[in-house]
Amino acid sequence: RRIVGVLQFEQLNAMMMHNVVKECKERGLFPQTPGSSFKQQCKTIHQLKRLTRLIDTAVQNWHLTFRLLNAPGRPPFESSEEKINRIQEFWSEGLWRPTDRR
Repeated sequence: RRIVGVLQFEQLNAMMMHNVVKECKERGLFPQTPGSSFKQQCKTIHQLKRLTRLIDTAVQNWHLTFRLLNAPGRPPFESSEEKINRIQEFWSEGLWRPTDRR
C-alpha cells in the first residue's frame, strides 16, 4: 500500500511539473535554445559524467588497495630478495628435491 502511494505521489508530481512547463512555454517564459547551445551543454554533461566515473574508479581502487594493505592477519611485507632467500633456504634443507615442487 505504501509503495503504491509513493508511486502515485511521484506520478502526480510529474504530471504537475509537465503542466507547469507546458504553460510556461505557451506563455513564452522559456527562451528558445539554439541547437549549438544544446549540443555544447550535452558535451559538457558527458565530459563531467566521464570524469566522475574515472574519479569513482580511482577512489574504489585506492580503497581496495588500502583495505588489502591494512587487512588484519596480513603477514609483514617481504622483499623479492627475502623471498628468494627463503625459497632457497627451504630447498637447501635436504628434505625435498627441487623436482618435488609439482
